[in-house]
Amino acid sequence: MLALTGWDEVNILGCLLGKATGASSTVARFNRIEYVNLLAGTGIDTAVSSRLIAAGAILRFVRRGRIHSVVTFKDTDAEAIELEVAPNSPAVGRSVVDLNMPKDVVIGGVLRNGETFVPSGISTIEAGDRIILFSMPDSIETVEQLFIQL
Repeated sequence: MLALTGWDEVNILGCLLGKATGASSTVARFNRIEYVNLLAGTGIDTAVSSRLIAAGAILRFVRRGRIHSVVTFKDTDAEAIELEVAPNSPAVGRSVVDLNMPKDVVIGGVLRNGETFVPSGISTIEAGDRIILFSMPDSIETVEQLFIQL
């Protein structure tokens, strides 16, 4: 069941009613950021926020270059960023431990040649790797210089 009206409450109640009457999965659209925590554990399978999607699109545009997606989180300034390592990046050929990244940057995963893995400290970064990392805003410029080389 998709509940995509312009009224958050109607979408939430519609999905809850859908679940109660046998819908196998439900998706609710919402605008009010306050509902992010409220919707967890309600039985609604997916909640889509127009504002969070717009914020991600704006951040992706602002972050430029080889950044494929940016996601922000409620209650924190942290951003999850998916980026592609540039061929001329200073990170290419270096192990994660040798990158000397700021303490508030964590690499959560790497996609290389269709294979996904969680890197260890000895994992080597290659050109074209798609990296998902978590960073605080103050370290984003360092991340861009290290992986993207704008």
